[in-house]
Amino acid sequence: MLSIAPIKNSAYYSNLASEDYYNNDKEPAGQWAGKAAESLGLSGAVGKADFAQLVSGHDTTGKALVRTAGRDNHRAGQDLCFSAPKSVTLTRRLASPELAEKIHQAELAAVARAVAYVESVAQTRTSPTDYQKIAGGVFAIYEHSTARAAEGQPPDPQDHYHCLMMSSAVCDDGKTRAIDFRSVYQNKVVAGAVFQAELANEMRLLGFGVEKDRWSFRIAGISPELERHFSKRGQQVKDAAPENATASQRSVAAKSSRTAKGELDRAGLDVYWRKEAVEKFGIDEKRIDAMTNSAMTLSGRSNDSILRNLTKRKPYLTERDLTKAAALDCINSGRSLCERVESLKSAKGLNRVNDRQYSYTPTERSFAQRTATTIKQTLGVAMVSGNLNGQGRAAPAAAGSGGMKGAGGTRYEMALAQEKEIELAIKL
Repeated sequence: MLSIAPIKNSAYYSNLASEDYYNNDKEPAGQWAGKAAESLGLSGAVGKADFAQLVSGHDTTGKALVRTAGRDNHRAGQDLCFSAPKSVTLTRRLASPELAEKIHQAELAAVARAVAYVESVAQTRTSPTDYQKIAGGVFAIYEHSTARAAEGQPPDPQDHYHCLMMSSAVCDDGKTRAIDFRSVYQNKVVAGAVFQAELANEMRLLGFGVEKDRWSFRIAGISPELERHFSKRGQQVKDAAPENATASQRSVAAKSSRTAKGELDRAGLDVYWRKEAVEKFGIDEKRIDAMTNSAMTLSGRSNDSILRNLTKRKPYLTERDLTKAAALDCINSGRSLCERVESLKSAKGLNRVNDRQYSYTPTERSFAQRTATTIKQTLGVAMVSGNLNGQGRAAPAAAGSGGMKGAGGTRYEMALAQEKEIELAIKL
């Protein structure tokens, strides 16, 4: 899951409080990332002074990176928050220390690839009508491990990563310009899908069973009851929102019911979460570690199936369409995202219309297969279980069952003849 919201105004970060939301002593230190970070002298852990300079639009020496640097109207950037599925969080928090660290690295790898995707599509405005992709951006990435606590309850585990994308970016000509964040918002769904696909693949490589869960995935063996038990904040938001609430209404409910995060005792929370899992669900680290022996079952879709489904809704496809479709398929197929995207781009029948769009013409084989299916359904000889003869073909209807006889032979015989013609066309 990915949510995007503006970073708070630079004045807030210029007067960093001791309980600063991002830079606190109870969570791991933030890390600089992005292709432009190192060229601006930023690497390793995020320091508060450097952080304050960047959100105000300056580099670490105080030099302005954008025209609005230091002004009241300066926009610091956007907070891209990637959240791991609850089942992934629980496997990490309840696993042995060795396996927990491997899951941690899997999350970091997925975040890094999602951030790289965002960086690859972000644009800056060079004139009122001209845009260009940035050469590199700057991110301060903070890892947080808990959801906000429901009233009267300790916080539940929820791994999420605040990737603060600064508004300043480096362009191909070496100049720094402000990012037009509309390009980021337009790719929000795809970036979220990239994160989910990469994390699913990493968890599968660790040996976990991965199951599709609507637009996301879940870890096989983590029960929905266990997830709900450690999702009290989600239930609190649901209770605060009206019935059949829209996304906007749920957002309002989340903000209105929000409590301060307060002091975190991570070691104490780990002990509490493990105790709850054992006492109420019989889940301990041995059970979690044993889940890495899951058999891998993969069921990805063909290129033709994906592309035909996409072109039902729109005649032309973009890179964004292909990447999103590939990411969603990767959750089931187990293939790497890069490999899946390239496979789609090289699919027979996919043609580049211009530098932004593709069109798709189904192959002759696909057309023949669909024609065969249509003929079978029209003539009433579809392969229906319980209505097959010994040769694997649909049996003819019994006499008197609606007039199957026709001039020149039965409709069943005519269907078989046409079916053979279609099969021959497919082979050719």
